[in-house]
Amino acid sequence: PRPDEAGDTLVLTDDDGVLEITVTKFSSTDKACRSFSGPPSKGLYLIAEVEAEVTKGTSSINPIYFEWVAEDGTTTNGLAGIIAGCGDSLASGNNLPAGTKRSGVVVFNVADDDGVLEYNHRFRSAGSWRP
Repeated sequence: PRPDEAGDTLVLTDDDGVLEITVTKFSSTDKACRSFSGPPSKGLYLIAEVEAEVTKGTSSINPIYFEWVAEDGTTTNGLAGIIAGCGDSLASGNNLPAGTKRSGVVVFNVADDDGVLEYNHRFRSAGSWRP
């Protein structure tokens, strides 16, 4: 899928329901977000603010389904970013009913912001956003 910009919504439809995901904003910092977390070892914490809503049936969301793909093709998951403390992390949920909303941040420890943020649905990329 082509990269979209912050503010664009990815609509995922499957047999169980419809999930809409919007990356509302990107920001970054080269400093520690909290005193206990330390600065990003690769250079930057890339922070994606995310909103998700189940609009039909049931669906699931998990911040681990987001992946940073750098320009050189290397990938980074958000596990290191969870402990960075750069805002309230996006909460996961399984079999969420229509009307359920989730919002929070997904954070990546990266060298720079050259690349795309991808969301993997059923183990393949379903959409992406470019900072």
